[in-house]
Amino acid sequence: KAEIDKELYLLTGYDETTYLDDSHNNKPGRKFGGILVFKLIKNKPVLFWESEEYINRMYARFEDVNNDGVVEIVWDGDFGVTGMNNAFYVYKYNRKGFLLITPINNVEGITPEGVKLKISTTILSGDGDLTYMKDIDNDGIQEITVGYRDENDKIVSKIYKYNGSKYYLWKETPVTIN
Repeated sequence: KAEIDKELYLLTGYDETTYLDDSHNNKPGRKFGGILVFKLIKNKPVLFWESEEYINRMYARFEDVNNDGVVEIVWDGDFGVTGMNNAFYVYKYNRKGFLLITPINNVEGITPEGVKLKISTTILSGDGDLTYMKDIDNDGIQEITVGYRDENDKIVSKIYKYNGSKYYLWKETPVTIN
């Protein structure tokens, strides 16, 4: 729950029953879901906003990441696989809903059943122990650090900073592993 503009909002999500899969190779697909925000009107929840991105609901929370007194929705998840398994989506409240303020990559494809899909995925994903959100420059606004090991086993760290409207690449630092 969170109070925004003197109104109470509830954050939850859903998991769809459809899967993207590779059924001709007998491999399971990925279950899709999304984030839902309900506004309490006369103590009854009314759907206010739904994410367009297909993401797992269990990692979503309200958090004030820019210290302005208004909560954002932060989704950060660990996919539980090796490699680029931690990811971030951040949504800012804008009176009509929530606007995605982290950079994304749009991917289009076709399921084995011939259904066209357009999926937006965050570019803020990296190794679990190297990817996190923290105010690293002490300005009261949380940056997102995305780290991963490149093909030469060097750690690459990209830091994304919030400029009042969106997160942008602020610094990139490759570090050699000894």
